[in-house]
Amino acid sequence: MEQFPFIEVTSVDLQPEKCDVFNYINTGGYSGLKCLTQDATKLSFNDNAFDVVTALEVLEHIPNAKLAFKEIIRVAKSQVIISVPSKEDDNPEHIHLLTKNIFIQWITEISSLKYKFKEVKGHLIIIVKKQINA
Repeated sequence: MEQFPFIEVTSVDLQPEKCDVFNYINTGGYSGLKCLTQDATKLSFNDNAFDVVTALEVLEHIPNAKLAFKEIIRVAKSQVIISVPSKEDDNPEHIHLLTKNIFIQWITEISSLKYKFKEVKGHLIIIVKKQINA
């Protein structure tokens, strides 16, 4: 973080103890990171609040993953990067297997989005770009 002291990172988690881990980093001298206890299906942020939003290994844990996806898109100004497992596993906290077809369906319900997929060692990466209106 010393190389990019101007970057501010906001994280959210439904479980306050997970936020405690992120917020502890602030005590180590990096004040650009904060974590808020929030439900990803009802984020408190304004539309287009963040330049880039990431959801890395998150959506497979959320009961209403589609609503969380829509919220993530809503609060992103330009791009979203998502990763999810691409195959069944034995993690009991994984309640969904989200496929390309599911994401394509969700994306087509939202206008002005471009997207691409990458597969990386058992994971599906989705990169979504919002069209910026001039």
